[in-house]
Amino acid sequence: MAQWPMGWELKGLAQRLRKQVREMKVDRNYKIMLTALTCLALLHSGAAESDSKAKPSDRMIGDAIERTMMFDPTVFSNDVDIEVEEGIVTLKGEVEDLRSKERASEIAGSKKGARSVVNLLSVQNSGLSDYEIQTRVKSALSFDTITRDLPIEANVAKGTVTLTGEVDAWGVKNLAEDVASQVIGVRGVINQLTVTPDPERDSATIKSHIERALRNNLFVDAAFVKTNVADGTVTLTGIVGSFAEKGRAVKLAHVAGVNEVNADKLVVDSWIDTGEVKDSPYAQLSDDDIRDAVKAALAADPRVYSYNPEVQVVDGNVTLRGVVDTVVARIAAERDANETVGVRRVYNYLKVRPGTVVPDSELVTRISDALRLNPYTDRYDVKIESRNGRVTLQGDTETQYEKYKVEEIASGIEGVKSVNNRILVLGQNYPHLRPKTDMQIYEDIVDELRWSAFVDAEQIAVKVDDGVVTLSGMVQNLRQKRAAEVNAEDGGARGIINDIKVIQ
Repeated sequence: MAQWPMGWELKGLAQRLRKQVREMKVDRNYKIMLTALTCLALLHSGAAESDSKAKPSDRMIGDAIERTMMFDPTVFSNDVDIEVEEGIVTLKGEVEDLRSKERASEIAGSKKGARSVVNLLSVQNSGLSDYEIQTRVKSALSFDTITRDLPIEANVAKGTVTLTGEVDAWGVKNLAEDVASQVIGVRGVINQLTVTPDPERDSATIKSHIERALRNNLFVDAAFVKTNVADGTVTLTGIVGSFAEKGRAVKLAHVAGVNEVNADKLVVDSWIDTGEVKDSPYAQLSDDDIRDAVKAALAADPRVYSYNPEVQVVDGNVTLRGVVDTVVARIAAERDANETVGVRRVYNYLKVRPGTVVPDSELVTRISDALRLNPYTDRYDVKIESRNGRVTLQGDTETQYEKYKVEEIASGIEGVKSVNNRILVLGQNYPHLRPKTDMQIYEDIVDELRWSAFVDAEQIAVKVDDGVVTLSGMVQNLRQKRAAEVNAEDGGARGIINDIKVIQ
């Protein structure tokens, strides 16, 4: 098991003392001791980390991106050229579909040292006519429980979809774009949907809402992001630790009343040592604070907010209760809670009870039609069975990603109460994606952790047994613990046991 370095122990103690200074009166000698301890912590940690955390070269960053792409099921790395100059990553080439293009940006932006991503990838022509693509996009929008009844127009020219109409929230606007981008043949999406303005939200209210959203999200260090609002335009400045974190901050800033978000001066610097981390081991959040944060996160999610789930918090453990009408809404609620600062564990007791009873035969048809619209599921002959809304999926796919993509699509269909995914993963047409040995999984996960923008790899131990990965060690906050799971998945884990401890 990895050992917690002495420099971080001293930093943590210094943070605790600083908190005590803020909360109570102390004498002059106590403050002198605090100052000395803080200096000692910085000196010790600086010496210990100067060698192990030296900035990587552009080539090292590019190679780290290349290694992840080689084993990612959505990106065929042979099609992508990666250039890195002073931490700015440029992606060139031609990929099979729009999701591959978007995933390539996600991979590049998640690597330590990547300050920005310029995605020049083009999407291949599918051979489908614009009319065929438009018909498929309209079908996809009609299948989704959020977008089906909205006045959204989808027009297609040369494979690029333009969405127009009016929606009531930024989350719905982004969701509609996501639905369209996952349709076969779509080469790009121009999202011209307008969000219904809220005349009662002045700049101060918008600013407060954004600051709360940033503060409550586990993957953004709001302490180092400054928000300014003027005439519906939001300007974000300050420092974030990764390009991925910057993107998340921009997304969170799109709240009701916002017309534009400018983050040009929000600097990415994964190597700066701020000395303060949100959700630090010594930051005490009350259960009431956590409950309010979770409820705010649920209220911002278009798949969840209309159901207003009951949220109970005891010692940082969240329990969700209530009724939703789709499986995907239940999943989204749990994800939102897990990404909220202070949450230690989520117990999801939400009941899925569709508002409309759909005959089993029609459910099978709807799921089958939806699978044919997606470039990752259309070629598979999935056997779909439904009994009183309880769906079972059988068949085989070539990758784990495609297996769970089938499940995700089925989970979003109205009338589905549960999904039992019995699909087998063969990987026969993708030799580089066939099951790895335990040693290969171990090496790839260690590499993912080393290059993660959210994790200090030195604090985490990895053990692999028949594809099942056990993560252990001690980290400073919940963000690092949960990010490590993502790294383990990207490294090829077929199962994950997360025994990482968060310092108390």
